[in-house]
Amino acid sequence: MSILRLKIRMGVVAILLCLCAAATVLAQNERIEKTELYAYEIEDFIKGKDIASKLITSSGVDYSESYKVGWDSLNEVFGLEGIGLGFMGDLLEVEAAGKIGDKCGDIGLGLAIIQLGIDIYSGNAGPGVMNFSKSAGFWSIGKFGWQTLKIASIGVQFIDYALNKFGSTAIAAKLEIWNSAFRNYYNNGPGKRSLKQWREIFSKANSQEDIESAIRSHLSKFWDLGHEGLTYATQKTAALGFGEKWLAEPLESEKKAIEDSYMAEILLPYLKPLFYTMAQEAKDAQIKAVQAAYREIVKVLNTTREVQVIALGAKNLVAGLPVNLAEGFMNGTTDANGKCSFKFTVYGLLKRGIKSPAKVTIKIKTEKGEEELSQTADIKKKISTVKFNVGGVADIVGTVTDSREKKPIEGVRVEISKEKKSATTNATGEYRIKDIPDGEYQVTGIKKGYEKKSVQVSVKTEGPSEGKNPEVRADIELVPAAPSVKILFPKNGQLVEDLRPTIKASVEAGAEGLDKSAISMKFDGQAVDFDYNPQSGIVTYTPDLKEDPGTKCRHTVELSAELPGQEKKKVIASCAFTAGIRPQITQLELNKKFFEEPDKEPLFTGQIYDEHSGPDPGTLLVLLDGSPVKAEYGVLSPQWLNIFYFLRGTGMRGGQHTITVSITDNAGIPSTPRTLTFDIPGPNIQLVRPIDAGRVISGEAFALPIRVRNVGNGPAVNLMGMLFCNDRQYATVKNATASFGNLDPAQEATGAPLFNIQTAQNLGNPENGEPVIANFTLRLYQASFPNQFWQEQFSIPIYPGEMLGGTVYVKLIHGTYMKGEWPIHIAFQTVCLTGTGGNFTAISDANGNAVFRNIPPGDYTTYVPRWYTYGAKLGEYIKTVTVVAGQEARATLKGSCPYLYAWDGKEFVKENDIYSTARILARGHNPVVYTPSREEIEDVEYTDYLFLQKKVVPKDNHYVFRLEEIRNEISWTDFVRLMVVDHPKGTKICGDGKGGIYAYGKPVSPVSAFDDKGNNVVDLVKSCDSEGFKAFHESSLTLKFNTGEKIENARLLIRMKGWERVDRPYKPIPAVPPDVQIQTKDENGRWITRRSISPRNEWDLTIVDMSPFLKGKKEAEVRLYITQCRTDKYHLMDFVGLDTSSLQKMKVTTLELKKAVHSFLGEVTENLSKEDRIYVQTYPQEWMDIYFDKIEEPAEERDFVFVSRGHYLYFDQGSALRLKR
Repeated sequence: MSILRLKIRMGVVAILLCLCAAATVLAQNERIEKTELYAYEIEDFIKGKDIASKLITSSGVDYSESYKVGWDSLNEVFGLEGIGLGFMGDLLEVEAAGKIGDKCGDIGLGLAIIQLGIDIYSGNAGPGVMNFSKSAGFWSIGKFGWQTLKIASIGVQFIDYALNKFGSTAIAAKLEIWNSAFRNYYNNGPGKRSLKQWREIFSKANSQEDIESAIRSHLSKFWDLGHEGLTYATQKTAALGFGEKWLAEPLESEKKAIEDSYMAEILLPYLKPLFYTMAQEAKDAQIKAVQAAYREIVKVLNTTREVQVIALGAKNLVAGLPVNLAEGFMNGTTDANGKCSFKFTVYGLLKRGIKSPAKVTIKIKTEKGEEELSQTADIKKKISTVKFNVGGVADIVGTVTDSREKKPIEGVRVEISKEKKSATTNATGEYRIKDIPDGEYQVTGIKKGYEKKSVQVSVKTEGPSEGKNPEVRADIELVPAAPSVKILFPKNGQLVEDLRPTIKASVEAGAEGLDKSAISMKFDGQAVDFDYNPQSGIVTYTPDLKEDPGTKCRHTVELSAELPGQEKKKVIASCAFTAGIRPQITQLELNKKFFEEPDKEPLFTGQIYDEHSGPDPGTLLVLLDGSPVKAEYGVLSPQWLNIFYFLRGTGMRGGQHTITVSITDNAGIPSTPRTLTFDIPGPNIQLVRPIDAGRVISGEAFALPIRVRNVGNGPAVNLMGMLFCNDRQYATVKNATASFGNLDPAQEATGAPLFNIQTAQNLGNPENGEPVIANFTLRLYQASFPNQFWQEQFSIPIYPGEMLGGTVYVKLIHGTYMKGEWPIHIAFQTVCLTGTGGNFTAISDANGNAVFRNIPPGDYTTYVPRWYTYGAKLGEYIKTVTVVAGQEARATLKGSCPYLYAWDGKEFVKENDIYSTARILARGHNPVVYTPSREEIEDVEYTDYLFLQKKVVPKDNHYVFRLEEIRNEISWTDFVRLMVVDHPKGTKICGDGKGGIYAYGKPVSPVSAFDDKGNNVVDLVKSCDSEGFKAFHESSLTLKFNTGEKIENARLLIRMKGWERVDRPYKPIPAVPPDVQIQTKDENGRWITRRSISPRNEWDLTIVDMSPFLKGKKEAEVRLYITQCRTDKYHLMDFVGLDTSSLQKMKVTTLELKKAVHSFLGEVTENLSKEDRIYVQTYPQEWMDIYFDKIEEPAEERDFVFVSRGHYLYFDQGSALRLKR
């Protein structure tokens, strides 16, 4: 290490140790409580201490005084006495001593303290330097420290020295022209230097002489110009009027006078701020160095050490024994297990002068009286353990051998009963289990390939000891075990999609292992050769199933092994499985003859082949443009099907179309879908929306203009239109047919034809102006092909006009319809009206309206028959109305949905459904008596965390919620809780549905979003507009995000709404939980599901932490894979964004249930308070009010998460329900 680095380190140590003596006052604590030094403390100390005068004398540095000052400072800082270098080295571990040494100097702690008084100016102890050094302030800050600080101090002193020495220098008149030229050269000419250049030059100086030498060297360059100096002086001073006689070159003494004058009057005042700036910078840097060194040294001295004392022996002998550490330093008593622990700090040891090793004593009682045992503890270690045998324990030792070979066995696990101890035998078969109390034990040897063997052993000892425990011997002989075999793949009954499956089995041999000759395998009853690894015991065999087509369905495997010479020890394993490949759609092509004779020829043809169990025609699924169609097939053989599809009754629209075919074989293995895309030449007619009908009044006739356009790739010739009103009780089309003429591709019909429509009387609700909705169907066709048509539907509202008779209006809405929301209508239900004037029926329309006209005056009741069960009336499913001639009557019947409601200060407002996918189907069962199996429940049940979107307002010092059921479900709720989340104002947070809560900032939208058909639908998911991507069963969405920088935190936000549906035939999808799987690629490029979320009935925002899978990437790729419960349902994916903002702090408090009151069962608090699978059942039209204690309002913002666990039973709407009490 260089002398310079040594001096720098010593400066830090000097300030540190001397400063601490003045700034830190420590009582006789076991820790140094002051762990930080502040800058003002360091400066205050510097002003009040004059250490330099103790160390620096007229003859140089006093090394003995330096040593004394160093140790005195150390003792004063930490309250220590009489500590020597050797003592501290004995006490500190190498690592700890190294830490202090690193901070105090690379040469080590002791030498650092000895050297702390070395003056950085040693060898330059002139009077001026010495006087300057003895100034406490400049000595402490300016003289001890780094090179920058030293030069700054030299510079400040040099300026004072130079100004005094050269400030009175006079310049003779004859030299004035040279003086002016000299100053011009250095002030404005090539000799000018910036302060930055001067700083670089001075940074290499080591003394005042170096500074003066650097300045002189620079100022002498003017004279080195020679004759050029004369020319320069002439040019620069000609205007001054001096003659040439004054230009004789100055003498050396005159040159020095010019230099001294320039240095004193111009250069030194220019440099003075530089030196003061350097001094301040160095001062700040050194203060930081002192603070850092202090922290590290205190950290080491506060390090905790521990001595653990263990008394070994019988339980009645080890408790309550007096223990002493370091002759009175610490005292204690053993606990019931014979243990006593002493904890202390390095600082505590230094204060008391305790060295390592330290003496440990324990007092025990014997038959002879009290006896003291002693040992030593190495207190340099972080944890030191000392054990005493006080009697009643021994070590069990022994050797484990092979019963046949009589050779020792290595690696045997030896266990002892009653004690949680064990040992493993070494290469010579020996083991040792230490510190076993007196008693009777079973010692057991365990090793793979041997039978387990136990021996009885008795432990009985005499008296205490400070040395080794007595030994009790227990040798064990192990008998080699019989082999065991297991078929690992395939499993029994498994379907294997492979023509060359590799059969894998394991053989656990005895101690000696098994030779291949002791193992045999049969495949389909025939002995076969196989591969065997005796080291791993793995057996493999790969049959070529193509060699024997007759065996491609069901196969059997049998594996046996026996120990040589032990005929009775033979083991056999077997399994049966089905092997083969998926059924294949080998051909799918468009039939070109279809375009010539579409009424006679199929649209497409195809072939399907399955070579093991054969294709199952009943599972054939053909989708035309995404909708299922009925295809026909012919069976060529058990392995082959021909398929074809005739387009009957309606023609194909012109443009691009897609056919997708899939099938399952008779063994349940599905094919990979095959898709055919093709273009159909011809027109494709679409209705131009919106329909401009104006305001239609009940009872009036109106003319409706219809516009259409051709979006196909062929002309429409003599295009005709036929209009129907689907709701004939509302309106009648008078002229049902009109002509649109000829339409070329991309052309819109001009002069839209008019259809004349007559509306019925007494439609709509005159009290509030609510209309009825009339639905129309427009059929378009070419006159030459009336059976090949296009069909569109639209609706027109018909507003109430003058009422002509007694009318009853019934409206059907879900019970979840709350004030301030749009009604949720119940459509297409049969509604009955029964009373004095007779019995009447009507069907509710799409808006839930059922209208009864010309009803005689009288009293009536109205109801929905299918909402009755065994005479029970559900909720508000019956209303009484009175009919008066010439007036109207109104009734509203309510249904319901499974939702959580929160109290907002005025009423319960709807939130969302809970444990939405925990559904069990009960089709064909009476739900009142049907009890799901435990397996059914465990397959679907989960704990749900619903992040609440609506405002929650306390009611009577409680947070209050309502949980209500729908009419075709029964729910089982296990427990409920409430999580209260407090977070900073302005922070947006959300949950992942599984208990995680995260903050988010401004999530970025994806740059692309490709569905499983290759369409980029990014516009559907890049903003929250409630018009998203329709995600059907087994569809996917691959999204790419570009954040512009490496990702540290990655959270995916998804806004979606579950279980929307389209009106089309459907199939249920059993045994598939509907969810959204969030996937990323693994190292092999395969999509792996990382997270999943469960959809809900209402719009829901979910945030998912994807940081473990996206961290470090700039471009992120994520796939959403969707599953559904039916083929006609989809999840609406409104927005997907990636948030990379930093994590935010939040406080989460979990509230337990205070009270729960059921509308039918009464109070059910106990059953909902804990997770115990004791459920509260809620039937349709029943609810629970749930209460949690309110907690103190925060200064920040507050959100809530409703936690619940349960499942629900779904049944057909006509099933029986619980009768009301």
